[in-house]
This record gives sequence, structure tokens and C-alpha cells, in this order.
Amino acid sequence: MIVKIPFQIIELESQSYHIVVDGKIASLELTFIIDTGASRTIIDKCYADKLEKIPFGAESPMATGLSAEQIPVELYNISLLMLNDVSFKDAQALTADLNPINEVYSDIAGKRIGGLIGCDFLLKNIKTIDFKGKCLKVLKK
Repeated sequence: MIVKIPFQIIELESQSYHIVVDGKIASLELTFIIDTGASRTIIDKCYADKLEKIPFGAESPMATGLSAEQIPVELYNISLLMLNDVSFKDAQALTADLNPINEVYSDIAGKRIGGLIGCDFLLKNIKTIDFKGKCLKVLKK
């Protein structure tokens, strides 16, 4: 069965758009950016205490933003991630400081961003991104 998850398109400035969807982790209501250009899903580090940390090996992982700045990250398991009313179990995410993103969003859109849903999650869980219908389509069994 195909389930639809509605999303909004926010215009940050002329011809600059983001897809956002409402969701929850650990009963916290959050707004997520659907970021097809992000390799990994990232949750704001201020929510890390609500998640289960997954230890990395001896390596110290780093993420790289558009400015090529190295950002320290940690890996966590989200036992239950909700995008609107659709649930996803055991999603993995990195945590990072999303304050720079939130400064932009709070000024322009009046929203605080809890995380970025990256390609790792999208490839595993999302069948289609329907821009005209403004929804993500998920195949649920």
C-alpha cells in the first residue's frame, strides 16, 4: 500500500526552496527539511539526549557542509521517527549543531528545524517525491 506524507515548500528567497515536513522523535514535535543533497540524515544535537548513541570505531567522523568546513558529528539511533503520521523504526542519524540553519529559518519562515532527512533515509524509505501533489510516497506493508 502506498502512503502519502504531505509536505510544504518554503521559499527562502526568490527561486530558493526547501521541502519541509512535520514529524516527531521521542514525542518531540519537529520540522524536518527533506534534503536530497545531504548524504546522511542529521538531527540537531540539542535532541541527542533523547536518542540512543551508536559508538563509532576508532575513527572520529566528520561531516562537511557547503562551505567545506568540517563539522564534528556523532551517530545515533532513532527508535521511532514519525513523518506526519507515518512511522519509521530504527532510523540512523548523525547529530550536529543546526543553529546556523535555524537562524535563517526563524527569520524567514518562523520555523525551527529539528533535522535534515538525507539520501540515506530517502533511498531506504521513500518511493517518490511528488512535487505537484506536495507529498512523499512511501510503500508500507
